[in-house]
Amino acid sequence: SAMGAGMMFLVLVRILYAYWYNPEPVFGPRPPVGLSCPVSGSDPITRKNFPRGKDLSMLIKLAAVGSGILGVYLVLKIFDLFRQGAWSALTAGTWESWLYLFELLATSVIPLALVIVRRTRRSPVALGIAATSATFGMALNRMDVGIFGYFRDAQTVYFPSLAEWAVSFGVVAAAGLMFFFVIENFNIIKDVRPRHHLSDWILKAVPRKLNEVRYSALMSRLHSVTLIAVLTIPIGWVLLYPPFHNEAPGREIVQAATGADITRAVLRIDGDRQGMATEFAHAEHQKRLGGDSSCATCHHVSMPGDRSTPCSRCHRDMLKPTVIFVHSLHTATVAKKENLTGWHPTNRSCVVCHEATGPKTTRTAKRCYDCHREDMWLVGQPDSTLEMTTARSFREAMHANCITCHQRESEKVGRPALAECATCHHTLKSRETSQLAVDM
Repeated sequence: SAMGAGMMFLVLVRILYAYWYNPEPVFGPRPPVGLSCPVSGSDPITRKNFPRGKDLSMLIKLAAVGSGILGVYLVLKIFDLFRQGAWSALTAGTWESWLYLFELLATSVIPLALVIVRRTRRSPVALGIAATSATFGMALNRMDVGIFGYFRDAQTVYFPSLAEWAVSFGVVAAAGLMFFFVIENFNIIKDVRPRHHLSDWILKAVPRKLNEVRYSALMSRLHSVTLIAVLTIPIGWVLLYPPFHNEAPGREIVQAATGADITRAVLRIDGDRQGMATEFAHAEHQKRLGGDSSCATCHHVSMPGDRSTPCSRCHRDMLKPTVIFVHSLHTATVAKKENLTGWHPTNRSCVVCHEATGPKTTRTAKRCYDCHREDMWLVGQPDSTLEMTTARSFREAMHANCITCHQRESEKVGRPALAECATCHHTLKSRETSQLAVDM
């Protein structure tokens, strides 16, 4: 697909160059209306479709090869639909099926039809339409595969942010300016210097217009304030998005617990090192809850092959969930375990965890504990309901374990304040006591 569309894109570039800079080699000199065309015979012609010269012959041959490759691509795509039994999905009437049909039409059918017909393939305008259609269709194919095709499975529509739009259009604009600069300043095609410099207009006329806008905008204070707002608000929004940028550096990164004594019987838990720490009597809790067999009460899962993974290894962010499933590591491990061979054995490992047909998503994957029944659980049977692709935030995980247990135990031991924040966070308790002394 890239070979065929690439050739058609070259045809488009050459036609655009001829239209903007040097029209005669492709379009030829414009004869009076009604004269016969020496290339196409005695058919009456107009000023617009008078093709002439070796350049056009070269473009016709290049378009024929490119469209021929895209024709083979179309045949292979149709054969693949029959082979996978997915022909019904193409005619399902969904917006994805219509988009796929439009993609095939633009990529292969329209260019092939225009190049096959003798009259249209000798017209630079028709060749330009064929090349534009093939280029647009191939770009749409990449977007369908990489973006639009995931909307239904992800159950959400992705819309790029302002920064992503700016970067994307900026890259395209930079490439266009570079192309114009090279074409206009170097002898690329037939040692013919172009007559019109488009980049000159962009680089000289546009700044001149901007200066006029600047002078007119600064005529009054209201205009000045408006101009400042128009420029600073979007830039500030891009630089400060997401809003967590104004937090202290490294505040959300969870730090491991430290030992409050030499035996680590008491752990000091302060994930973000902001001072709201907890002195957790680990050994005392373990003894009270039943010894080594009670570890699974709090530590529900460990890393594969590990029996004492600290909480901070998975819950690595204070405020946001953390992705703990490493896809590349799993594909490499599965390929090695299954003795898969070939140039890219990891690509063949998908069917080990996912269904052979359909999209390869978390919904079509087997459950994690099907393979990790023995190497991730401390004691007892694995929890089949546990989601092991992401780990919730460190703060949420700690509070869910501690507060829930304290609420349950407070009724048994008759301590209503056991589930309050100051029971674990002594800094809150000291602040309350200090404030009470001040008030008194």
